[in-house]
Amino acid sequence: MKRFLFSILTVFTSMTIFSQSRFVQTDFLIGGVGDAQKLMTAYVKPWANMFGTSLSGGWYNTARPHKLFGFDLTITANCVIAPSAERTFNVNTIGLEHMQVNPGSPTSIAQTIAGNTLKENDEPSMDVLKNDGTVAVANAFQMPNGTGIPITILPMAQLGIGFIKGTEIMLRFSPPINYGKSGTM
Repeated sequence: MKRFLFSILTVFTSMTIFSQSRFVQTDFLIGGVGDAQKLMTAYVKPWANMFGTSLSGGWYNTARPHKLFGFDLTITANCVIAPSAERTFNVNTIGLEHMQVNPGSPTSIAQTIAGNTLKENDEPSMDVLKNDGTVAVANAFQMPNGTGIPITILPMAQLGIGFIKGTEIMLRFSPPINYGKSGTM
């Protein structure tokens, strides 16, 4: 599970969404790796769920396997929409240890990657805490905006080939998908 989360973290931090002028890739790390992992997990969770759901859809067309060397080619596009409840998260409820929402922030509700693009200064501003719980760095960074893309469409080509004793092999291909300024998956 940790390797999966690290892979998702790596993929999404490399996307250009993090090149916003008021947020850089290292901002999540300012309060330590543990808090960074919690923030990043909450932020990218909808796209990870949507992508996983897209990959798992449409694997079969019939329950009967192909006869020896029988085959089929299927071209599909799986579409998954993030539920509205997964487009935001409350920063105060994810168990941060070395960061907190600045008391002067307009809200503690942050956008996820599938959330809306807000006006500047509408996201929570984060403070970094010392070990004794006092503020070390006030307004260290602002949580990032969402992409405004709550949907993922995954086109695929699938080839199923029948082998001996009622077995078959399926091969699947999905081209890279460009989300404009938000990056490519």
